[in-house]
Amino acid sequence: MFNVQKLNQTNISPTVAYQNGSSGGYGLNSGIGGGSAYSIYEAGVADHNFGTTSTNLSLISGIRVQASSILNCYVNNTLYVLSPNPINTPSGNFAIGGFPNNSLSFIGNLSELIFYSTNQNSYISAIQSNINTYYGIY
Repeated sequence: MFNVQKLNQTNISPTVAYQNGSSGGYGLNSGIGGGSAYSIYEAGVADHNFGTTSTNLSLISGIRVQASSILNCYVNNTLYVLSPNPINTPSGNFAIGGFPNNSLSFIGNLSELIFYSTNQNSYISAIQSNINTYYGIY
């Protein structure tokens, strides 16, 4: 996933999320818990924090390393390697700009979201460079 966003504030702001049942799910959040980090949220498990949120235009990327539970997350081309629990294939309700249960909403501007259903690890540098050239982020 590649995400170009500009936050209006650095409080909790879910970018994308899916909910599986009443309590399970995952999400990419900004400023989780009122903090200043981006995070991958696992319901009932943990927040996996990376980077520092900003109200400037930012490119947030996440690529799962194939056949592992490793997530390579990037904030403006800076790599953060996360090891959350194994991520299952998403199921249930999916939402852009908030959680599916409407408990929180994204506060800012989403300029672009790109999702790939195939492995893009070999192309991440080229994709990020292309997005940066277009938006002039970093």
